[in-house]
Amino acid sequence: MDRGEFAVEMVLEALELYENEGRDAAVRYYNTAESTDGEWYVFIADESDELIAHPNQDLLGVDLKGDVFVGADGYRYGELISEATVRGSWVDYLYENPATGNQEYKHSWIIKRDGLIFGSGWYQVLPKFE
Repeated sequence: MDRGEFAVEMVLEALELYENEGRDAAVRYYNTAESTDGEWYVFIADESDELIAHPNQDLLGVDLKGDVFVGADGYRYGELISEATVRGSWVDYLYENPATGNQEYKHSWIIKRDGLIFGSGWYQVLPKFE
């Protein structure tokens, strides 16, 4: 399974937990350290586009369309994430990889279900110029 397929699979697992055990169970689980594996994690935003589940607890309650979700390159990727659809799509942006602490390209699969946005992605190391 490639990295993109793995990200989609993580989102599908989050949707399964949400559908089988409900919103509270999904949010509770994806706010725990046990739901993460290095750079791999799921994030969830609510109907108001505010993060309700993310491994970085400082981001909880933050609006996707606000200034926090702007990449180092000035790209307002949070606005694209907030436009998730029920069919799902990919959003690409610069983001700090929690496993390395470096700014890297992140490719996130996002999908909307019952007004909630579920997402997960993978990191691509930026080339170093010398």
